[in-house]
Amino acid sequence: YTAVAAHEVHLAGARIFSLPHNPSRFKPLNVAYFSSDFGNTPVGRLIASVPSMHSRTRPSIYALNPSDGSLYRNMLETSASIVSLSSMSNEQSAQKIANEGTHILIDLLGFTAGGYAMAREHILAMKPSPLTVGFLGYPGTIGAPNNNKSYGYYSVVDKIIVTPKMTDQFSEKLLFMPHSYQVNNMRVVERAGAQSFTNQAPPTRSSLGLPKNAFVLAHFNTLRKVEGAIFDVWMNILQRGPGAVLWLLHMPEEAARSLKEQANALGISSARLIFSHPISAEEHLKRCALADLFVDSLHYNAHTTATDALWAGVPLVTLPGSMMQSRVAAGLVQANRAPELVTTSLKEYEDFVVELIGR
Repeated sequence: YTAVAAHEVHLAGARIFSLPHNPSRFKPLNVAYFSSDFGNTPVGRLIASVPSMHSRTRPSIYALNPSDGSLYRNMLETSASIVSLSSMSNEQSAQKIANEGTHILIDLLGFTAGGYAMAREHILAMKPSPLTVGFLGYPGTIGAPNNNKSYGYYSVVDKIIVTPKMTDQFSEKLLFMPHSYQVNNMRVVERAGAQSFTNQAPPTRSSLGLPKNAFVLAHFNTLRKVEGAIFDVWMNILQRGPGAVLWLLHMPEEAARSLKEQANALGISSARLIFSHPISAEEHLKRCALADLFVDSLHYNAHTTATDALWAGVPLVTLPGSMMQSRVAAGLVQANRAPELVTTSLKEYEDFVVELIGR
């Protein structure tokens, strides 16, 4: 979505009504989180331990989704006050948030859920809190206007994912974190895995159909992130690194067939493209460690999948672009003090990966 289109959402919400709020009588500071991803989702796994870190007050969570019974949802319910908005209209939801005297509303949703998110973001357009902070869920602006002194919209970023030249891409006021904007705690995922798979043997390359002695390049993003330009680079890498294979996420049969045909057309045996089986997030974190190197996509980077790889001890090579969503992996890599894994051109990206294969 462009900032102009997103701006229309907030104008539409404002046309419905703009809630009065005077939460100063509600003390101490009332902080709340808002999303449809509280549970076993990428955002839900990243945020699960955050409410427990509030030192003075128990935060509220305004959940657009019902409980999925997962460990991640249970953690949130233990450390925060859950308020379900799933059966409420936008107007009722906004009124509920305002009535609770919310000072700061953390928006973890943005436009991450397509049309549903566009519809539910109207809740925030009604300004149910004096301050709203976009965080983690949507990697970009939602076009919120900041021309009202009684209301402010902020976005949490860092200096890698949003450079000084990029600030005009945002209508929000920007809050720069010192290292990385992304909060994550994969120990939570490991804990869930320990509870669910206590008697399960750890995965091996042979059990997952990976060649034992190959150099395994991994890319675990969804199909929509696999652009033609980067796929061609990956095929060049396989051409120059004959001992390597490319390990991809499970994809629809037609998509997998198309990628194999493209590989064959570029002179690469389709057998060197290995598609993983769908498994839980907990199992996925364990299998990530079997890769030698994670190769990133271009226009929309690996985000949570990059975190998975880094937590599993797998280095990640990336090429940052000119938009926030294309710079997240670079921010995560640099926060891990490995700036040498950030490249500056497709040629450098290709040459560097080939060099790593040959080491």
